[in-house]
Amino acid sequence: MFTGVTKFGKLNVFSGLNNLNDISFDEEYSAICGISEKELHEYFDSGVCAMAAKKSMDADEMYAELKRQYDGYHFSSKSPDIYNPLSLLLSLSKGETDNYWFSTGTTKMLVDLVIRNNIPLRNLDGEKCSKDDLSDITYFGIDPVPLLYQSDYLTI
Repeated sequence: MFTGVTKFGKLNVFSGLNNLNDISFDEEYSAICGISEKELHEYFDSGVCAMAAKKSMDADEMYAELKRQYDGYHFSSKSPDIYNPLSLLLSLSKGETDNYWFSTGTTKMLVDLVIRNNIPLRNLDGEKCSKDDLSDITYFGIDPVPLLYQSDYLTI
């Protein structure tokens, strides 16, 4: 299983990585690549409580901060909110919320795309597009939404 990567590896015309079953939008798999709200409370409560104590917060405040920072990715239209696992686990390990996802792999290409096309990122909230739009791998076009979605910076 691959996750957190774009479909650019499938651009090879002849062989290479081209025989995959893409489950990106399948409802039955929509919660397997992250941590759900239920799992956070069930498996990580002691870590959340310890982090809350370190920050002089109560557990509910800590859960709200973690939700604001790391929750909200959707792999389908009916997907539960999914927490970014890397960011959440680093946050619990270090006892601090931070932009861990951004620091792990934001490429110069993404930043250049945003700057070159003068993309107002805040205006993308509520952007309407089709499943085919999100799956488009011809990222050199005018529309940056597929690239931003496939690299986990936008969600359904």
